[in-house]
Amino acid sequence: MGEECRICGVFAFLIGPDETYARIEQGKWLSESEYGTIHRVAGNGMTHGLLQRIVTYCEKKIPHLRIDTHQDNQIMQHVILKCGFCRCGLRHNSYIATYTIDSIRLVYQAILHVFPVPEYFLYPHT
Repeated sequence: MGEECRICGVFAFLIGPDETYARIEQGKWLSESEYGTIHRVAGNGMTHGLLQRIVTYCEKKIPHLRIDTHQDNQIMQHVILKCGFCRCGLRHNSYIATYTIDSIRLVYQAILHVFPVPEYFLYPHT
């Protein structure tokens, strides 16, 4: 690797049921089919479009994705929506013994690939 190659961010990606999403409140999931979960996204602060790159990588593995963020993280909420996710509700952070305002996470889901629709379905036949 040359000097120009650097780590610009990290994340965890899991495919299959995730205990942290077993129960959500104030909403519901778009789908219960098999999904991948993106966790622990962190960037160096100098790389723009990091989450979009992560989503592009993950959707090649499985197009149905889930992610969450802290309710005060306005920037991440904006970027998650920009990457094609829909807000589905909230969950409490299972690592915090008592549910406080700090333990609330907003949960999002995306189903990103849709098989292309054949052209003959898009235009009326004459």
